[in-house]
Amino acid sequence: RFQVMVDRTLYGDWYNPRQVVGRFSHALSQTLEMEKFTQLTVEGLAGELKLEMAALLLPDEKGDFILQRAVGVDEPSVESRRITSEGQLARELERAQGVVKAWDLAHRLGGAAELRAWPEGQVWLPLNAGGRLRGVLILGAKLAQDTFRLEDLWVLDTLAHQAAVAAENVLLVQELRESLEERDRLYGQMVRVREEERKRLSLELHDEIIQDLTGLRYDL
Repeated sequence: RFQVMVDRTLYGDWYNPRQVVGRFSHALSQTLEMEKFTQLTVEGLAGELKLEMAALLLPDEKGDFILQRAVGVDEPSVESRRITSEGQLARELERAQGVVKAWDLAHRLGGAAELRAWPEGQVWLPLNAGGRLRGVLILGAKLAQDTFRLEDLWVLDTLAHQAAVAAENVLLVQELRESLEERDRLYGQMVRVREEERKRLSLELHDEIIQDLTGLRYDL
């Protein structure tokens, strides 16, 4: 009860860190759709934390991290915002424990090009699970020139692992669906080929019968 009073004093009625974590944790545990997951982690967090910008990057088929969804990004170009899986930035994020400030990354990496591609980002949240980087959430400044408080960082740290697990599940489901769709496509293609072959053989057989009958008539 005391902490609730403190939260209301600092943030007003609109923000309660524990309620935020509870809502997002429940929503993440129920999410298997890519659209819902990206909307929750981008628009959801941006709205809850009153952020000017938020962007989510997830791995593509090569393992590089590409932009999936963003709000408040001037030029949301997928290629220019790519983070390579073997690059310094990805390796640094994979080693990170929780939230990383942009200035700290800049200090460690000496202004890497992939970091400079995100000038709006003030806070980076690596989504690590099972010792692997599953995604990257980049957050911009808070509205009304507010600053990230300890409560904000606690919310992000608490949700990071859950978001990483959710991202992994969403990607697995998407991969499974794509595999099933490919199987259905190949099966449909096989059926069409067999049908075309059946028609061809039927036509050839018909032509042979006609030729035999014609030859028989001449013989008679």
